[in-house]
Amino acid sequence: MSLMKNNLPATKADLKSEIAKLVTKKEFKAQVAKLATKEELKRTELAIRKGAQLDFEDFRKEINEKLNLLPTKDEFFTRMDKVMGELQTIREEQLLLSAKSSSYGDRLTVLEQKTGIATPQQ
Repeated sequence: MSLMKNNLPATKADLKSEIAKLVTKKEFKAQVAKLATKEELKRTELAIRKGAQLDFEDFRKEINEKLNLLPTKDEFFTRMDKVMGELQTIREEQLLLSAKSSSYGDRLTVLEQKTGIATPQQ
């Protein structure tokens, strides 16, 4: 903002014109009155902190409830032992059945050859 016109010093009218553009004391006080006080800011901060603490507590309770649904370490290993035992039994049965099936196939081939029955093509 330059008050000099054509390199001449500002006049009293120029200064009054510029001063009129500034905020008055009354306007300044009205704007300051709209701002929050320290006490209001402290109350707001406490409310936000309390809300955040409640949100955290709710989150923690929810997590704990979900964790309680999981088995303990001992329960998990007990179940896994049972499952692994069943898996081992199934594999052993499969091995035995496979060997029997192979044996039956060989016997069937011998019987077909002795009786003269034609073997179906695979």
